[in-house]
Amino acid sequence: MVKAKSANVVIRSDDFHPARMDALWLTTNEVFSANELEDAENKVFAPVFAAFQTELVQFVATENRVQVTASEPEPPALDRMMDVVVQFLRALAEDVAITGSGLNVVWEYMPDDEDRPLHDLTAGLFLPGDSPLIPNFSDRSSVFGSYAEKDLGTFRVHLTVKPQQKSEGERGIDVLECNFNFHHDPTGDDTRADAAKALSSHSDAWEFAERVVETIAERGRDL
Repeated sequence: MVKAKSANVVIRSDDFHPARMDALWLTTNEVFSANELEDAENKVFAPVFAAFQTELVQFVATENRVQVTASEPEPPALDRMMDVVVQFLRALAEDVAITGSGLNVVWEYMPDDEDRPLHDLTAGLFLPGDSPLIPNFSDRSSVFGSYAEKDLGTFRVHLTVKPQQKSEGERGIDVLECNFNFHHDPTGDDTRADAAKALSSHSDAWEFAERVVETIAERGRDL
């Protein structure tokens, strides 16, 4: 079984001023509606930090980082997350330079056979028969993962696959956690617009991540 676990977008700049990102600024610039902010929980508006949780997203701003996290990795929270990010970028002053932007998505693959040792599965998926790791990681307590990078449109994709044990009920459920980072370095005279344009292809990134995890799961079932 595969399922999405979490999703967030991170925007970086050396010019963020959280003190300006109060409720008035956010509503005036239509980043959030007045009703969203009125009903939001855990609201903090401080000189160097702003944060709150709405029904669909969590918003956190520091001096050099803004992160918007979907309350759950599926619509409508995903759609609202991207709407907030795009509107936030549009609302920033023209002299704010965006130094980095990215979409982070975590997927989990839980093997159908819960009793199968994670050693056997991960060795079959990620360990070549002539791997130099074998002499030192041959016992059955050993588990394996993977790291990969590639270009995908305007993004540089970083994927880290890590075995994890989840505590559910009376026993641990072993899963593979697939962490995707779709990173973009904005360029040009208007880095705000460039970052927004890159993030507009988020659906392609999401579909790529899902396809990769499904491919891992299919191979795992065949081992």
